Amino acid sequence: GSGQTALTSEAAQSGFPDWSADGSKIAYATSETGGIEIYSMNADGSGKQRLTGDGGPDFSPAWSPDGKQIVFTSLRDGERRIYVMNADGSGQEKLTGFYSDWADWSPDGVRIVFMRREEATSGAATNSAAPEFIAGQPVDARRFFAHSEAAEESDSNLYTIRPDGSDMRPFTESPRKKEARPNWGP
Repeated sequence: GSGQTALTSEAAQSGFPDWSADGSKIAYATSETGGIEIYSMNADGSGKQRLTGDGGPDFSPAWSPDGKQIVFTSLRDGERRIYVMNADGSGQEKLTGFYSDWADWSPDGVRIVFMRREEATSGAATNSAAPEFIAGQPVDARRFFAHSEAAEESDSNLYTIRPDGSDMRPFTESPRKKEARPNWGP
């Protein structure tokens, strides 16, 4: 279409953009400084701010509904883990200690959904749809989406966790399936 404006450098690889809920900011991953790090900028491309810089690739940022935090994936420990930080990049905390990726916030900001890689199992899928309740609250399956496909080597299921790293719960349990890229709509 017409009216397109480049917000990032053509010399760098940039991706994984995520709008803040109020539409004023965009968080994204870029290789502008050599490594892949997370930046934020104003919606017009001004005010770029580097948020991570730990030596390991950081990517897949997702804003909390209140715009105060960002959840993201990092390889700083040698394997994909989920981290959370304040919107200014301070207070970076690891939430998971196992292979995990593709995090997103619940609409109320109380939970984070993410993909966890697990050892391959056998058997039929037990629940590949969103559950009816999380933390006692109803889940509207029409507002939740995740990619799902058959898996031969390892399973990946979706889990939820609180932003402080507590109360991890399975969201799906689908043996012989890869479930990834969860997106929890408003």
